Amino acid sequence: MNIEAQNFLTGFHNVPGATAKQKHTNFFQFLHRNISLKNQHQTLDYISDNLQAESHLERIFRTDFLIYFRRFSELYQDFKTGDEITLCKLAREDWFFLQAFKDVGAHELINEVLPSMSHSLKVRILKKLPVGESAADAIFDALCDRYGVFFATVLLAKCSKNKITETLQQYPIKLTTNQLKLIYEKDPNLVVVYFDERVRHLGDHTFMNGDPILVFLAQNNPQLFSKLFVKYKFQVRLGRRTTKNYIKSQKSQVLAEPKSFINVLNSNQIIRKLGPEIRCILFEKAENSQFYWSSYLKYFPKKHQFEIFRSVYDSIYYKKFGSDINAITPEILRLIPDPKERQQYAKLLHEKSGDLDYIQYFSSKFFLEYFLEKIDFLNRDERSRFVKLGVCCCTINNDLDTFLRICELLCNRLKNDDNSVVSFLYSLCDNPQLVAKFTKTHWKFVYEILAIEKANRNSMYAITFIWEKYVIFLVENGLDLKPILIDWDTLFYSYNIQNNAKVFRAVVCELIESGDPYDYELCDCQIAAFCKLYNDRNEPKIEVWTHARVLNSVKSRLENETITYWDNWVTQGISYVVCQKNSPKELKNLYFKRLGCASTMDGLNWFLRHEPETIEQNIDSFLERIHLISNCSNNFWRHVKKLSFLNIANRVIDFCQEELRQNEFNHSDVRDLVLALALVAPSEVYINYLKTFIPNEPKVDLTNNEVRNLYSVQCTLVRYAHLSVRPESLYPVALQFCKGDYLRRGLGSVYSCVYKTPELEAKKFLAEINQVKAVSVKKHALHLSCVVCDVSTTLEFLKTAPDSHMIVLKYFAKSPNSLLWNLIEKLVGQTEEKSLNVFKWMLNVTTPRNYRCKFFEIIWDVLDKFNSTEIKRILIKKIDKDCLAELNHDITAKIVKETLFKFEQGHDYIAKILMNTNAKFEFFGEILSDLKKTSSLQSRRQLPSFIQILFKNYVKSEKNNDKFVAQISPVFQSVFSLSEAFMENILISCMRLKGQRVENCAKMIQELNKTVADAYGSVGVNFLGEVLKSRVMSLLFPNDRVKLCYCLMQIQDCVSDYVLIIKLLPNKEPKRKDDFLLYEEITKELSRVSDSKVQLLLNLLYAGQ
Repeated sequence: MNIEAQNFLTGFHNVPGATAKQKHTNFFQFLHRNISLKNQHQTLDYISDNLQAESHLERIFRTDFLIYFRRFSELYQDFKTGDEITLCKLAREDWFFLQAFKDVGAHELINEVLPSMSHSLKVRILKKLPVGESAADAIFDALCDRYGVFFATVLLAKCSKNKITETLQQYPIKLTTNQLKLIYEKDPNLVVVYFDERVRHLGDHTFMNGDPILVFLAQNNPQLFSKLFVKYKFQVRLGRRTTKNYIKSQKSQVLAEPKSFINVLNSNQIIRKLGPEIRCILFEKAENSQFYWSSYLKYFPKKHQFEIFRSVYDSIYYKKFGSDINAITPEILRLIPDPKERQQYAKLLHEKSGDLDYIQYFSSKFFLEYFLEKIDFLNRDERSRFVKLGVCCCTINNDLDTFLRICELLCNRLKNDDNSVVSFLYSLCDNPQLVAKFTKTHWKFVYEILAIEKANRNSMYAITFIWEKYVIFLVENGLDLKPILIDWDTLFYSYNIQNNAKVFRAVVCELIESGDPYDYELCDCQIAAFCKLYNDRNEPKIEVWTHARVLNSVKSRLENETITYWDNWVTQGISYVVCQKNSPKELKNLYFKRLGCASTMDGLNWFLRHEPETIEQNIDSFLERIHLISNCSNNFWRHVKKLSFLNIANRVIDFCQEELRQNEFNHSDVRDLVLALALVAPSEVYINYLKTFIPNEPKVDLTNNEVRNLYSVQCTLVRYAHLSVRPESLYPVALQFCKGDYLRRGLGSVYSCVYKTPELEAKKFLAEINQVKAVSVKKHALHLSCVVCDVSTTLEFLKTAPDSHMIVLKYFAKSPNSLLWNLIEKLVGQTEEKSLNVFKWMLNVTTPRNYRCKFFEIIWDVLDKFNSTEIKRILIKKIDKDCLAELNHDITAKIVKETLFKFEQGHDYIAKILMNTNAKFEFFGEILSDLKKTSSLQSRRQLPSFIQILFKNYVKSEKNNDKFVAQISPVFQSVFSLSEAFMENILISCMRLKGQRVENCAKMIQELNKTVADAYGSVGVNFLGEVLKSRVMSLLFPNDRVKLCYCLMQIQDCVSDYVLIIKLLPNKEPKRKDDFLLYEEITKELSRVSDSKVQLLLNLLYAGQ
């Protein structure tokens, strides 16, 4: 051994430093000083062979040493064992993965390398695998063959475009956002393929709602985002900057479909970028909708809001603004800039409704005169209401002089009226734009009113708001802060001004100088807490810890042992002052003596990272606060584990072990003690301690306190064992907990062990678990085999397992193949009547698209055999429209026959079956014939309900289906004549109207009307009008109702046509300009008709009857 090697080993074990951070810095400096060793391979070999880490920190340093000198063979051995330190550090070392796998072929990787590693390690390798597209394709195929497509998906983003497309088309794969970004970089269109195929597999696109990749696309490829959005109309919200850039790129697309994009883009930016072009489009559907108007008007410049509103209103509606008083809402009144015009409308509305609130829109001069005239006759509630309206009136009229008169009134005549004072203060909160314009004179009165309310403390929110605004006013105008800070509980209110750096700094500096005359110690501690919040976000910092009085206040508080509890702000402030490098040592020792009521997680973290020796000196006080630490931060204990050069870790281990042996303790402390022990103790210490708690009996008597305490400790120890113990040591112990009342806790550690154990060893573990008698444990073994084993091994496990329907199906859904499908068919076919409930759970699993139809059919056959109506109805609801077209014709017929008119909740699904299957409708005619023969009135009444659902579904479907209409119409009419099912026949006939131009619809309705009129006269025409008006118009002609009537008017040729037109006209005059002009022309034409029946109906229409 040469001197250099000896010196390196000695230096490695004697890295200087008082903290972990200092040791880490010094160790890397030590490595840099020995960089010449990189060329001395024999010396490095010797060092690597003899470098034995004696502590947790040295184990970290050993890994750093191996990485620094690129000792591949040693790193690879540690990597294969799944050492957590090595795995975490190698995640950033691409050279390691390149060297480890650059020459490894697909066959060798899949069949030799991966089986020797754990599941978690295999996933890490595949994510970091340095391979080209052709090699990735080969590895992906090999992974699919051995482990199934679900596991292979980890590598999919590295594959070629063709392989990705082929895989997405074949399997219902879900990719992460990061994977989608990778395939986007390869080819943006692959993202479109992903969404298209996933929608096809799932039969639904709601999974896209809120997906982060959509925001990414909007930012990086607006054209692609538009393409997907127009197609799927998903729900997502884009931010201000993204919207701005998106509109710049896709302006024409947004203007083409504004009503769709309005819910996706940032409203503020839409108005800013498209205001003039989008005004009418934005507001055209806002028929007197207060919410809708105000939602978008607020984004326009305030001085132009009413002008915009009026111009848009006048362009959309026939009647000019102001002619319909009902269209003027309070929100619109507030926008009217002309006081006379505003008062005119407000007066009309006030006279019409009698609502006092409208007087706030009058001129402020009129309001004040009216208030003074009424004040002596008002009760307290009425005065309070007038005060609130007065503040609003001054805001609307921007009248600060009248506001002063109201303030004088409150200070003189109403100062003893608590209701009026509170109402005044809260009104100021609701009108911040008025408060922002206050001068010194206004604040003088407001402050006086604030002082009146101070004693009552009934309006803390209002007081806080006004105090904040007043302080901001004083600071920004360079006025004296001291009086208000002395008079008020400043610290209570100052929290809200911390975001205003200038004001907050001025307030705090004044408080530090003046203090609180009543309790300056408490005040100083709270000031320190607020300074911490300020200093975390602002520069320069307020160095409150250097102020002598603050230091004395903190010391005095810590010395006062009569106080056993402080509020959070005091505790935060004390910790902030104490936890500074230049704080007195005496103060820090006092802090630890009062740790029970003074400590915070931030404070203890500071000591751990900057002065761990202070913790060691006060270790007893520190240990008493273990529960505080465990509740907040696991990283704290991981850091303690690094400080093996101090005695903190050993004391923590001894303390936790001793406390857990106690018979009486607070159950909430058990988790804290165990977590600290698991994160600090060496693996062998923890496992030996755990072995002493292995249960003797599977059942526990929880009524016995001593037994219950022991049970709590046992369960918690095994639950967190995986944080400390290597899987090969933990597994045999954890398995002994997998029984009775301990099962749930023991399984967590077993799962962790199996995930972290090499595949070949994991198979042995699973075989052992499978020998456990408990059926629930065996099911967990099956689940684990589906995750960590290859497909063939998993299949063998599943074949021998009883009642494995759900596990097999879930595994198949993730990695579909023909062998698993054969097993599913076998299991479903063997299901007995007593086990049919398993189908309820199986039907909730989304099966692969190309197997879904077969899946429903094999379950239906079993249910049919046992005549299980309840589960059949569940199955019917699960059948999607894409699957309907592929269903077996006989099964389709059975579903319809067993559901239609027998299960009303299933009518929606039967309607979809009839619309989406290509089957003939003979069985539908048979069902209708049977229904017609039945004497059951209840069954007969289900017919109109079903036809209405069928009509609604057809009208709302995406495409026209002329074949469906051509099939169903003759079948229905062959059973039920027009007189037997009038409404039903009309609705079926109206299905032909879908997708037609309004002019064509008018001709078809006229023909239908002629048929009805010839058969039933005016009675039939009346009923036809009612059916069309109540069932058809809103679905087929939501915006073209008047236009349809106009088209009918153009082609009318008899009185019955006039009657139908009158029946279809809206009861009230339409407000929109285009509709009104058509409506007026129709009614003028009708008024010229001489027929008495027409005139009667027309006059009834005018009368609203």
